[in-house]
Amino acid sequence: MIDVSYSYQEESFATPGGLVIRMPKSEKIYSGCVQISDDTIIETVEDYSSILRHTEERIPFSKFLLTKLNNDQMFKTYPRGMFIEDKEYVKALVRNNIPGDVADKYWDINRQLGVSYVPTSDFNAIIADRINGVITKVNSLESVIDEINTVPEKTLPFVPEALRKNYEDEYGEDADLYLNRDFSGTFRVY
Repeated sequence: MIDVSYSYQEESFATPGGLVIRMPKSEKIYSGCVQISDDTIIETVEDYSSILRHTEERIPFSKFLLTKLNNDQMFKTYPRGMFIEDKEYVKALVRNNIPGDVADKYWDINRQLGVSYVPTSDFNAIIADRINGVITKVNSLESVIDEINTVPEKTLPFVPEALRKNYEDEYGEDADLYLNRDFSGTFRVY
């Protein structure tokens, strides 16, 4: 088990001119601690890998980890930061589980940042909301992809091999582009 200390502010709302605005209740920052398993970190790495695969968002892993842990473990409405004592263990766990297809993008985004600490002044609910929006978008995209792959009767047939060969001869590497242009809605082109 890994001890994760976190800080947060309680949530309140302001109503200037009848518009409801989410904001921290006060400047007071509270703290707490949860224990998480290695599997939780590994699942978070898998979710982060999906974000890297399906979006161009440049979200640092430490902020993604805080948001994901807050969603799944801490349930605080205005997260401010976290600290993991055994930083090297978590870094090793992340390094060993980041998939090869997104490893370069992971390192490009995270090389200068610590894996396990988010400074209190550097994180707020707006960033958490943005990250949650990206998580939701990627989860919906993945569910559509899963549905396409698991329900073949709802999907289009693959392009016939003879037609694909004709387009490859005529257009070369751009064959899929032209197949999609000419046969979208008729054939599935990959």
